[in-house]
Amino acid sequence: MVERAAFAHHVGQRERHQTPGPRGRRPTDPFPVTENRPAPKELLSDVRRYARYRVDLLRAPHEAAQTRARYGIANDQAHADLVAAFDARFADDPNLAAEYQEAVRTYSAWLNESGGSHG
Repeated sequence: MVERAAFAHHVGQRERHQTPGPRGRRPTDPFPVTENRPAPKELLSDVRRYARYRVDLLRAPHEAAQTRARYGIANDQAHADLVAAFDARFADDPNLAAEYQEAVRTYSAWLNESGGSHG
């Protein structure tokens, strides 16, 4: 199972004032979210998108409702169901848990490099 403290640690390792990427351009988003909101079942099938969702929630807890809406998560219960489903998958598949941790690191690093704002 993925530890919440480890998750928070990776996301918390950011600086607020970063310079843009090479030549002043914003680095490319590693896990772009399309304009069409993903259905929760699509989010469930994509560990990278789930990692982005969790990072976005942790970085802006005061915007949880907006973040959930952006990802197509209807309410607190849908969020809880999604988290429980991924926790079960991570418990059953250590490789998937490792992929999730790497996705959290990758997206967090991108946010740090791009100045902390997301797509």
